[in-house]
Amino acid sequence: MPDGFQLEMVVPAEPQRVFAAWMDAKEHAAFTGGGEAIVEPWAGGRFTSWEGYIHVIFLGVDAGKRIVQTWRTVEFPPEARDSRLVVEFDGGNHRERLTSDDRRQNRLIGAGYRILRFTAADIHARPEVVVAQVRGSLA
Repeated sequence: MPDGFQLEMVVPAEPQRVFAAWMDAKEHAAFTGGGEAIVEPWAGGRFTSWEGYIHVIFLGVDAGKRIVQTWRTVEFPPEARDSRLVVEFDGGNHRERLTSDDRRQNRLIGAGYRILRFTAADIHARPEVVVAQVRGSLA
């Protein structure tokens, strides 16, 4: 049975800006504190961060809205399957779409994806907790 969890964070910035930072090697390295990152920001593209510790393959990229990816660290045994992660960048109308978001989330969890969601208050007041939770989900 797939495991899953939801982590929600709202960032006081436009979703496109946060998405752009996530998909830019220098900005991603800066906000995660993870050293060098290499990003091929398209579906099928590869991504490494933490100086090669984390390896990602983008399965889907919906600019400014969603990233679907597999990932693994150098500590994964060769026979272990990659973890799957969906990162969504919701705008101010997120609460208006809550029912459809919940249904989509249930389908993704059922398919084995992990879902992380953050609130703006968490990002502003407790960014270190958010970073720790994302890092923990990648471990």
